Amino acid sequence: MMRSALYEHRSTKGSDKVVGGDALEHLVLATRGRLSAAALAKVKAAGAPLEGKVAATYPAAALAQCVRAMAEDLYPSLEPTEAHRRLAHLRVEHVAQSLKGRVLFALGQLAPRERALERFVRAMRDGASYIDARFTVLAPRHYEVWISDVTGLPGYFWGMLEAGWRHSCRDPEPMSIKAREGESCTYEVKREVGPSTTGGPNGL
Repeated sequence: MMRSALYEHRSTKGSDKVVGGDALEHLVLATRGRLSAAALAKVKAAGAPLEGKVAATYPAAALAQCVRAMAEDLYPSLEPTEAHRRLAHLRVEHVAQSLKGRVLFALGQLAPRERALERFVRAMRDGASYIDARFTVLAPRHYEVWISDVTGLPGYFWGMLEAGWRHSCRDPEPMSIKAREGESCTYEVKREVGPSTTGGPNGL
């Protein structure tokens, strides 16, 4: 089996667990007008920028509190991992509608598929001070993404990767959680093979 670590990044920014300000800003904007008063109170208590200037960084714990409060409020019938995944989809959809997002994802579609996913993994890692990430090509259209610390939110990181991959690639492979160990999580991206699968330029 082919196995190539196409991208690996070791965090060198120090031990403080912080995320970029846009991590919370995007969530606030993506959920605006959708949250109950009780959920908004929890999000505000966590320190999210509901109004006023957005800080350069926020504690990763604040992001986790906001994700849990928002997802529980928006998707009360779903178990937490799936609810967090859906919330991440909502955030990425918000970004994809912005000018910056449209440009970012358009460039992703022009790149080779491995590079498109690698770039999104890199962007996620660069948005946090405490994450190590590894993107591995296992076989044609079969990849692994390992993230060292998902802040207790494997479904949220799954949804971020999944939605980013969907916008960055014209024919994205399905993604799933493969394994968890401590705070880390490994995600698998693999083409579904079945009777309807055909060869061709996009079906290597």
